[in-house]
Amino acid sequence: MTFPTLSSCPISRSSAKRLRLFIDRAPAAIAMFDSEMRYLVVSRRFVTDYFPGSCMEPANALGRSHYELFPDSPQHWREVHRRVLAGETLSAEDEPFPREDGSSDWVRWEMAPWYRTDGSPGGAVLFSEVITPRKRAEEALRASEARFRAAVQAVSGIVWTNNAEGEMAGEQPGWAALTGQSQKDYQGYGWAKAVHPDDTQPTVDAWNQAVAERRPFVFEHRVRRHDGAWRRFSIRAVPVPHQDGTVREWVGVHTDITEQREAEAELADLNRKLEERVREEMAAREDALTRAAHAQRMQALGQLAGGIAHDFNNILQAVQSGGALIQTRAADPVSVRRFARTVVGAAERGAAITRRLLSFARRGDLRAERIDPAGLLDGLRDVLAQTLGSPINVCVEGGTGLAPVMADRGQLETVLVNLATNARDAMPDGGTLTLAAATEEVPAAGVHRIGLKPGQYVRLAVTDTGTGMDRATLERAMEPFFTTKPQDKGTGLGLPMAKGFAEQSGGGLAIESAPGEGTTVTIWLPVADVRTEAAQIQPGLAHLAGLARRVLMVDDEDMVREVLVASLEDAGFAVLAAGSGAEALALLDAEEPVDALVADLAMPGMGGLAFIREAQVRRPGLPAVLLTGYAGDAGEADHLAVSGAPPGAFSLLRKPVSVAQLVDRIEMVLAARTRTAR
Repeated sequence: MTFPTLSSCPISRSSAKRLRLFIDRAPAAIAMFDSEMRYLVVSRRFVTDYFPGSCMEPANALGRSHYELFPDSPQHWREVHRRVLAGETLSAEDEPFPREDGSSDWVRWEMAPWYRTDGSPGGAVLFSEVITPRKRAEEALRASEARFRAAVQAVSGIVWTNNAEGEMAGEQPGWAALTGQSQKDYQGYGWAKAVHPDDTQPTVDAWNQAVAERRPFVFEHRVRRHDGAWRRFSIRAVPVPHQDGTVREWVGVHTDITEQREAEAELADLNRKLEERVREEMAAREDALTRAAHAQRMQALGQLAGGIAHDFNNILQAVQSGGALIQTRAADPVSVRRFARTVVGAAERGAAITRRLLSFARRGDLRAERIDPAGLLDGLRDVLAQTLGSPINVCVEGGTGLAPVMADRGQLETVLVNLATNARDAMPDGGTLTLAAATEEVPAAGVHRIGLKPGQYVRLAVTDTGTGMDRATLERAMEPFFTTKPQDKGTGLGLPMAKGFAEQSGGGLAIESAPGEGTTVTIWLPVADVRTEAAQIQPGLAHLAGLARRVLMVDDEDMVREVLVASLEDAGFAVLAAGSGAEALALLDAEEPVDALVADLAMPGMGGLAFIREAQVRRPGLPAVLLTGYAGDAGEADHLAVSGAPPGAFSLLRKPVSVAQLVDRIEMVLAARTRTAR
């Protein structure tokens, strides 16, 4: 049996070629069947669509049945074939077509009958197209649109579009639902009527600028909702460009952020209140710490005051009893001299106590002198051996050829004795106390472990074999009033006083200790400068020739004024006395000859500084010596620079002073005036 083909059809050979060219170039797959659904014509597109990857040629399909080529065809295709052969034209837009690997493609097809010349149905013609890529693109678009709608709903926003000029055009259902405006109301810039009056113009100005610059629009404003409520919205709009870069339209989203901003405001208010509470709590805590520190300091000061009161009561007892004995034994020169020495010694002991207190406060007036370190330690060894008791073995390791140091001998001895006493308390069962001295040089390029300046130093070390200190105790050891001793055994002032003395003397102090390994306290003192030493041993000025010696003494304390006047008169001065600044100025106004002033710094009415200023207005350059019993007055002496006191013509002494000290200081300021006048 022979089946018709293009070459056997009643058309010319050239027409058949043109028809074959048309069939193979057609964008759709084309096939022609006879009444038995055997292929008469198959296009090349048909083969590539339904037999992808095979080497099959269109001619291989000719004469073969559709069901032979596609054995897995759905059953409904037989019904399709029957109906088409009966004269119907059928089609489908998206029918799945199964593949051998189990997958399937989407196919769009149309099948129509063809007829013989006698009018009988000869078979069917199939036009088909695999539309799987398009279907997938459509599904992706639908999924993207669904995600976009979900995202917009998730941010509580509404979407709107504006034309390229930035005007709202066409139907905007989201905006209408939000604001209740009609399409006529929001066209153009009518949408701005739904914006809060305070936000309208700023919004329009910012929008026009974004449109002009073709950049994203980000803004916030309030919008009247359809129910009349004002809500705050965040706006973001972006331009959608054509392929040539021009703006096609604007797409924007209004997101309701009212609750977010309210929550932020509440959080800010909560943070503000929390910060206020924290500040209040910190202030209360600092106040409590201050009160606790004050209470601790007052407790320590109370303990210290008790000890000082005990010492001063003994001193006053000696002064009072010695003075009474001098009065009753005035005719006995030997007794008078003996008890006078007792009174003087008691006064010197009181002065030593006040110097120690001022050293702790770092306000003491150190009286530096040349000290031999080795000799000092040797002298202390015997004293400490008797003072500390037999369980303590006192050793001295003094280096040979040590340079002298410049320091206050009395305070240095006090510091070393206090350190030795602390060491004894750390060795309740006995032990060894070692006093050592050595020379140490701090190079100019070096960095010392306690920050000493470059130079030559003598290092004095006090070492015990006691219990030692842990890290926490060692870190607090220098704190004033900190002590590990029982309440009635220590005040916590010893180490701070020692540190203050060392630093005032130009050196420093360090502590090394560990539990069970004892403690070493090291003091560095600068080596005496030869020039400084020479200045210290310069001969006194008590007998400089040609100096006038008429002094005006001003003090509001009668007994102090009386004894100082008598002392200066015994030293050869002519003395005028006054009980107040006003009284002394009256003497100057009366043209009394005066070569130097001695005045108390703290007096009622007119203090010593004010008196000296007034006196120097009347007599410029008049030398002055100020006496004070309180360390805090020392800072006020700086004010004399304003009054124009000549260099060297002013000096400050702290009570109590000996007659020799006062005489030397008066003669020193007189000599300074003489040098200035030359």
